[in-house]
Amino acid sequence: MNSRLIKAPTIRDMQVIPVLGGDSMLLNLRGAHPPYFRRNIVLLTSSDGYVGVGEAPGGKRAQRALTSFIELVVGTQIARLQGTLERIRHECGICWGVIEHPAGASVVETRLSQSRKLYEYQPSFLAAIECALLDILGQYLGVPICELIAAGRQCDHIQVAAPLYFLGDHRQTNLPYSHSLGRSRWHAIRHKEALTASAIADLADAARECYGIRDFRLVCGVMRPESEIHALAEIRQRQPDSVLAVDPQGAWPLTFAIEALRPQRHNLAYVIDPCAAEQGYSDREILAEFRRATSILTASNLCAGNWRQMAQAHRLGSLDIPMLELHRWGMQAAVRAAHICHEWGLNWGLQETTHFDISLAMLVQTAAASPSATIALGTHWIHQEGIERLTHEPLQIEDGAIRVPEKGGLGVEPDMEQIRKAHDLHKRMGSKIAHQGGVMQFLVSGWSYDPKRPSLCI
Repeated sequence: MNSRLIKAPTIRDMQVIPVLGGDSMLLNLRGAHPPYFRRNIVLLTSSDGYVGVGEAPGGKRAQRALTSFIELVVGTQIARLQGTLERIRHECGICWGVIEHPAGASVVETRLSQSRKLYEYQPSFLAAIECALLDILGQYLGVPICELIAAGRQCDHIQVAAPLYFLGDHRQTNLPYSHSLGRSRWHAIRHKEALTASAIADLADAARECYGIRDFRLVCGVMRPESEIHALAEIRQRQPDSVLAVDPQGAWPLTFAIEALRPQRHNLAYVIDPCAAEQGYSDREILAEFRRATSILTASNLCAGNWRQMAQAHRLGSLDIPMLELHRWGMQAAVRAAHICHEWGLNWGLQETTHFDISLAMLVQTAAASPSATIALGTHWIHQEGIERLTHEPLQIEDGAIRVPEKGGLGVEPDMEQIRKAHDLHKRMGSKIAHQGGVMQFLVSGWSYDPKRPSLCI
């Protein structure tokens, strides 16, 4: 046993690779998605040749942060990955400047903003490094990540929910949106304008035909609320057995949200952030009032984004379903949160915004290690699948679910040629990506963001 511990692999190399992927003109409260999205890929190589991979949000801040932690990762033993992550957490909790390691043996200068604390961005770094470390350990031991964390594997299939968006007409811009039609009706219409209830129902029909998905979340805060509610009714008429949810992104006033959604209780499985802070009351207080007034299962990724917020939301009775964003929590913390929700008698949800197939595998492994949820996994992968991939064989959505891989580690193998292409695209186009508000100005001249005004209701 001792000889095996001595031979356990160490981390020989760590790379941080910024990449770009393609997106559609998805509309939301903050504007319109640009044609590309940024991500950072973490690649770890062990002393015996295993390669671990993780995916993080994009941008220079995250890239600099990940790069600054290379010296804390390289040379560490893979079997002691928790200690490695704890050292990174220590540095994430200290302001920019000259700081000491816990052991006091060395001095490190972090490379983030001088005016903000690293802990605000900590999970974005940790999830990618954490995943890559767990990936190597899982490969070394021959077991999936979901069997290495918390209580181990809880299920074999993960149900998937499809996020549905109103879509802008990219032909009104001069931006290089994808025109790829792909292999199915879904792959074709996800690039076309969709601003009516009928068009949204067409998207739902196409997603079901392509992936077998019957769980849909309509992202609102775009059209007039009555139009958005009508879109839900159109989906229900076409697919009576569908599971529907609506996400107004906190844009609707409390009184309107109550009046509009209370009659929809029979149509909605749950609602995500129907309203947010207003009139001096916090997000959690407002959601608690909505929940009491409507008796609709209430979810949020705005008011329960960390441990303190989740505890306050639970005390106030603000929600039934904390929506855990993978890169905000990290893999192991998200699993712990899901177990706590289970003990508290709450449901839980797991979701992630625009991402590559590496994050898809991270989501699946995290969900598989968590207590069974009735809320399907929220992934944007269906908006990228078919035009983007960074692994040799991305996980597949079939009959509305993803099978948990049996392979050791993350269950997917990075495709270095595809990663190189995505990195080259980042080098060519990374500095030219417009922000969501700038893209929206192609549709509405002079547009500006207002958290209480639907983006196309000017």
